[in-house]
Amino acid sequence: MSQSQLLIKKKILALESSFEVDQWIVNGIHIWPYVRIKLYFLLLRNSNLEPNTDNSANDNRKNKIDKKWIDNLKLALNLVTGLFRVESFFLSLKKKKIVFFGAHFHRVKQGRFYFNRFFDAMVSHHQLEEKVYMMEYQKVYQHNYNQKAIIPLERLLEDFKLVMKLKIQFQSQRNNYSLNDYQEFLSVVEDEIENTKMLKITINDLLKWSTKIQNLVIFYKRFYLKVKPDKVVFSGYYGWDNLYAAVLAANDLEINTIDFQHGTQSNTHMVFSTWTKMPLEGFNIMPKQYWSWDEKSKVYIDYWAKNTSNIIAKVVGQPYLQYWKQKNSNLKPKNKLILYTLNLMPLSEMFNKNLGESINDSECSWAIRLHPRNEFSIDDIQLHLDNLGVDKSKYDIHDAKEVPLPEIMSKTVIHITAFSGSVIEAKMMGVPSIIISSIGKQIYKEYIDNNLIYFIDQSSSSFNSQFSHLYNQIKGVIYTPENHNIVNPILM
Repeated sequence: MSQSQLLIKKKILALESSFEVDQWIVNGIHIWPYVRIKLYFLLLRNSNLEPNTDNSANDNRKNKIDKKWIDNLKLALNLVTGLFRVESFFLSLKKKKIVFFGAHFHRVKQGRFYFNRFFDAMVSHHQLEEKVYMMEYQKVYQHNYNQKAIIPLERLLEDFKLVMKLKIQFQSQRNNYSLNDYQEFLSVVEDEIENTKMLKITINDLLKWSTKIQNLVIFYKRFYLKVKPDKVVFSGYYGWDNLYAAVLAANDLEINTIDFQHGTQSNTHMVFSTWTKMPLEGFNIMPKQYWSWDEKSKVYIDYWAKNTSNIIAKVVGQPYLQYWKQKNSNLKPKNKLILYTLNLMPLSEMFNKNLGESINDSECSWAIRLHPRNEFSIDDIQLHLDNLGVDKSKYDIHDAKEVPLPEIMSKTVIHITAFSGSVIEAKMMGVPSIIISSIGKQIYKEYIDNNLIYFIDQSSSSFNSQFSHLYNQIKGVIYTPENHNIVNPILM
């Protein structure tokens, strides 16, 4: 484990063991998951590390209502139209078996439509189109699979929050909280961790946050009571207040809450691993079930879930991989690519001189795959590679949402990454991976077997020769992909 990752984990666990975090409740909400996850991402940023997740604790992601003064006429008009849209929405709802929560960056082009790469394979394979709703909690693409099931959550909540803002003005707020030793905890955190104030986790901040969450719970409870779902499934339940409220409301109504694995779940990911203090029935803003891609990912949930009475993990595979293979069973692509899946990290760390030389020396072309939440333009990457002297004819760069991962994997000889969750997906498709960062080495230490998953340090002076040797060793080998059933989420 990199020293920074080790220190982050030790720091969080030290805090968790020293304070009564499992008993901290503000207005009926367990606040430790919210605080711990914010601390985790702050520590990663302070260490110039970025995990491979589809979430973050960045407050800039919160839905915001314009705080400028609105004249009375405009406010009245907005309230009337907002109230009308909200009431029309609730009147239009029908009973469904499952409500999925997803985002545009979970989608990939599948024919003419954008396809949620975690949920839609299950929906399509089992013909569940009429039995589900898909809450899209950020922007909504124009052409999506099962478009009629999509609910544009962000737009709806803007209307709802505007109506609630007016109601709150005529209500008195009574706060109830149990935060024994929290102020001491806060003092320790502020002394030992830089930039803590940006997290807004003072008691006063938590009171305001809990009020916001409870107001959102009103929306979700009304929604759930009308739809009556058996399950609510998230591909990453954290990082957005709207999602915490959705989990809390479902848990309060005793609806099954599920987190569906969307990337690496390892012993270094402090959202999914090593919760050492937890109420017997779990925290009420965390899901009760975790659907993992494979047994190794499930183990990290089992380790702490065994200390609760109702939290479980299940292996469901990655349904989209099997779905794509079934839909494209007649394709016989020739292996001719080296695939490099990028992470959210500085370009200088993803592409150094050693890697540039390996690209130039390779006998086949490289496909460089952007992260779904990529922060760089293709031009940025090309300029960086130009500065390294990389031949433009040796590589191609593609957007993750425009090219399905299993399609590009079907053409891949070797998959390379720092620590992308695509390592697990490559393994399922019988594609060998080379991990090239020390962070990735620790994350995948249970996977590295020098048979299908390897490690070569990108910073090593012998990287080029090691990579060339391994490529020549692997290129003629035919690996057997794993076969998994596409699970029916209703029956799980």
